[in-house]
Amino acid sequence: MSSFKLAIATCTEWPDLIPSEQYLLSQLPELGIKVEPAVWNDPNVNWAEFNGVLIRTVWDYHKHIVAFRSWIDQLEQLDLIVGNPTAVLRWNAHKNYLEELGLKGITIPPTLFLPQGSDLGEIQIPWSVFIIKPAVSATAFQTFKLTNATYEAHRSILGTIIQEKDLLVQQFIPSISEQGEYSLMFFDKKFSHAVLKKAKAGEYRVQEEFGGNYSVVEPDEAIVRFASEVLATVADPCLYARVDLVLYKGQPMLMELELIEPELFLLSDDIRKRLVTSITSYFL
Repeated sequence: MSSFKLAIATCTEWPDLIPSEQYLLSQLPELGIKVEPAVWNDPNVNWAEFNGVLIRTVWDYHKHIVAFRSWIDQLEQLDLIVGNPTAVLRWNAHKNYLEELGLKGITIPPTLFLPQGSDLGEIQIPWSVFIIKPAVSATAFQTFKLTNATYEAHRSILGTIIQEKDLLVQQFIPSISEQGEYSLMFFDKKFSHAVLKKAKAGEYRVQEEFGGNYSVVEPDEAIVRFASEVLATVADPCLYARVDLVLYKGQPMLMELELIEPELFLLSDDIRKRLVTSITSYFL
């Protein structure tokens, strides 16, 4: 039996993991992996005690990005097996990865990538409705849906934010409110399952925190193929991945490629078994 010791990285809000992932604490030891939840930025955790780190609910990393990047460096220096790999975590933490994927032929929303310190007064936004958000963000943190008429009222707060961080300005895609957003889950880059997330009436954010809901769906072949093509652009192995997309004029459009800490919608025993199998093959 293996003596491999695995930390499951989480955050202070969920020190014992979220309920849907607590089963890992009992199932992985049966397969030879000693497992322990560990808050990623807890200074009392001795990461050198572990052989590997499974990145899961580090849901506050975007609020402490400098510390998060230093922590990734630490894991790398300790030569730990990290899932997802440290190179993937660094790349995926900044939404400029969307620009890179767009250049590789992946359809993304029309986007302006604004570096920190840009003068918003010099930026011409060509869309009547648009989204502005930080390039390092999660769960719609500091995200604004604006129009030409409401933009001026937010100019001051956005001017403060852009002095501290890079921003993205994206054309608003109406189908996210009308049809919803697909989330396709992959384990070891193989498609596993999908959900369709929908916003509540009058809202554009599909997250449950903002009143959104989701349902299990069987996406059509074109959607799965597009999501697979997105993930294929990542050269490194990926233990898990979530591809968030919408349909724009009937065709898939990438909204986010989630490779750090996505909710994986572990809604059935079969799905949970697939994840456990992927974890054991990745770390052992």
